[in-house]
Amino acid sequence: MNDPAEALRAIRATWDRATRGCGEACGMDVVERAYAEMQAAWFDELGVHIAVLGRADGE
Repeated sequence: MNDPAEALRAIRATWDRATRGCGEACGMDVVERAYAEMQAAWFDELGVHIAVLGRADGE
């Protein structure tokens, strides 16, 4: 590309495609997945505690 304006248009178009979804551009998709995994692990752990306490109560 010898035309600086064309080079800048290409850069702008690439940047636009990469950042159109603001969540992904800021890494929010990674944060959401990590949170969901942590929530599932806590839910499972609480389930074990509930089961153990339920057995201690005669269930």
